[in-house]
Amino acid sequence: MRDRIPFLFAALLVAALIAVVGVAAFSISGTEETPQEESYDGVISGRVASAVLAVSVSTAGIEALQALPTEPIETAALEPTETVVAATTTEPPAATSPPADTTPPAIAITAPADGETVTSGVVEFSGTSETGASVSSGPFAATMSDDGTWTIRLVVSTGYNSTVFTATNEAGNESSVRIVVYYEPPTTTTKPPSTTTTTHVHPPSTTTTTEPKPPPSSCLISGSCSLQWPADSAGARGGEAWRSVVAQYWPAERVQCVVDLIQRESSGNPQANNSGSYLGLLQHSVWAWNGRAVGAGFVHEGLTAHPYNGAANIAAGAWLANNSSPWWGPWPPTRTIASCQALGAG
Repeated sequence: MRDRIPFLFAALLVAALIAVVGVAAFSISGTEETPQEESYDGVISGRVASAVLAVSVSTAGIEALQALPTEPIETAALEPTETVVAATTTEPPAATSPPADTTPPAIAITAPADGETVTSGVVEFSGTSETGASVSSGPFAATMSDDGTWTIRLVVSTGYNSTVFTATNEAGNESSVRIVVYYEPPTTTTKPPSTTTTTHVHPPSTTTTTEPKPPPSSCLISGSCSLQWPADSAGARGGEAWRSVVAQYWPAERVQCVVDLIQRESSGNPQANNSGSYLGLLQHSVWAWNGRAVGAGFVHEGLTAHPYNGAANIAAGAWLANNSSPWWGPWPPTRTIASCQALGAG
């Protein structure tokens, strides 16, 4: 900053010069006579008064200026600008999701053997699968153990019976295995013991001829269902539409459960078809249908009722329940139906 004191002194000198010039002008404008000594204690002319006033003011200003400090005014040093750097947080890399599980679970049947002949109308199938997976045969769920072993009891009919077991793991992957067993009911006739003893007679040589087993019997597959009980027209009608028919074949305490089960299994559509393997109101296996229809009495001249016949399907379900332990075992969804749970089902 520049020193302002010299400028103030210059201003005061200019004012003093003006005052001197005024006094000189005042003196010259008078006569040439030698001025008499007069006292100026009296009235002073306006011009002289102005000069005196200017000098007075200038003198006072000089005294005031002299009282001011003469050191130059220091300029405060500017503080260095502090650069603020925004703190940045380095985010850890996002965790990558593990690859989706696309591996189907292993499944195997340990008993009975494929193609084995069984002599019981209720066969217990068992096997192994992936721990945590579920195994089912159509709508029927197997009982799973913590080590991945499973068991399920299914009703079979005379002749060939084929079923598919499907394992589903927690990721939704599936794998299946098929098995065929042949059911041959035990004979009830026995030969009386022989009362004739023959000695030294060699038995005649015999030739054993194995007759071919009949093919899987299903009137739907062969196309030869009894016309006495033809298929009902397709269309979802709801389980309630079949209440009166259910009441004809099922115990009264199970009617509501079966009505709700029909709603769950087929929405009351007599021609409900699950992958061509499970049919009708109560979703009977196509391979086991003939045996169940015969058991329920829906057979005429060797031909069974059509599985899409509502009454025959319901009656075959009642026969199946009476030959199963527990009765609701062939329909695992009963465990989620309140009216069935009231009966201890599930």
